[in-house]
Amino acid sequence: MYSISIAISISTSELWEEISACLQTLPVRVVFEQAGVEDPAIFLEKIEQCAPDVVLLDVAHSQETLPELIRQIRACTSHPAVIAVNTTSTPDEILGAIRAGAREYIYPPCSPSLPQALEKLAAERQKTAEIARPGGRTIGVVSAKGGLGATTLACHAATEIQRRTGHDTLIMDLDLSAGLVRSFIKTSSRYSILDACSNVHRLDKSFWRALVTNGHTGLEVLGAPIESEVKDPPGPSQLRHVLKFARTQYEWIIADLGRGRSAMLSGALDELDELLVVTTMEVPALLQVKQLLQYLKERRYSQQRIKLVLNRVVRRPELSIPDLEKLLGMSVFAIIGNDYKTLYEASSEGRLLMPDTQLCKQIGNMMARLAGLEEIPTSKRFFSAFF
Repeated sequence: MYSISIAISISTSELWEEISACLQTLPVRVVFEQAGVEDPAIFLEKIEQCAPDVVLLDVAHSQETLPELIRQIRACTSHPAVIAVNTTSTPDEILGAIRAGAREYIYPPCSPSLPQALEKLAAERQKTAEIARPGGRTIGVVSAKGGLGATTLACHAATEIQRRTGHDTLIMDLDLSAGLVRSFIKTSSRYSILDACSNVHRLDKSFWRALVTNGHTGLEVLGAPIESEVKDPPGPSQLRHVLKFARTQYEWIIADLGRGRSAMLSGALDELDELLVVTTMEVPALLQVKQLLQYLKERRYSQQRIKLVLNRVVRRPELSIPDLEKLLGMSVFAIIGNDYKTLYEASSEGRLLMPDTQLCKQIGNMMARLAGLEEIPTSKRFFSAFF
């Protein structure tokens, strides 16, 4: 079953408990829950912010206002489906809810009718998502903690996938706390991901061209905001809208998601084809990456899409790779060696690594593996990028 997000508004405790028990066995994510709709404006604002796929709505005490409430729910950005729930099931109640726009009407016992309804809606969402994902492939890069070199890796990943495929590529800086992509790939544009997210209603090719800037030939950049503190980060529906639009403009999108769990990571997850989780082999980083992997599991993000990347690996690490994989419960996808001197020289000259350096080849081979391309041999004195 395709994972979907759910908002719950149920005022009856017995019904709440029964539905919660049903949901525990399903691949769904509850984005918010509350006891009834006391203030429709606040309720609709939460729907807009959390952008659920489905709203479970208790209709016991809202027959007069139900049609307008459901209409407003369905008009939200994510266009959620509404499932009416109630403790009773008179023909008038069922007909009234369906006429108001509810997709289903559920009443006790909720199993198996609720799981079947969600299964049907999940299948529809998956089909819609597949149709709506033309062109581009989106790769997220997130580090277990700060200072692990994830932004360096993301910038070189973007340049290498563009160089090896020749396809139009975008690197997006979604790290609102650091925003270092501008420093690595010299850009002068004052626009950022915030400008894109706050103008989703204006997104077209012409407007987009004004937002992005060229980093290298075939590579464009959409940076993070220049200001150090973002008081009003974009909502998940806005971010997903921007990522969906970017797919129509580029063959490859690399998204630097910063470190650990964040609102930007949460909002972007559903649009990521793969997620590169970057860590080093130091104990603090491994503890953090274990927590991050658990978070992704709780969010029901497919483990097959998670690619574990070991960065700055020395030739004789204290912890063996098999032991590390056993510790984390996941295979390592790529190993990137440690070459501080080469990175320092490139950084001091204000440029990225040259393509013929071993580190650049390793990062390029990592991306080649994702793209199904032939890999370039690397020096034996470095770790092979893959196994």
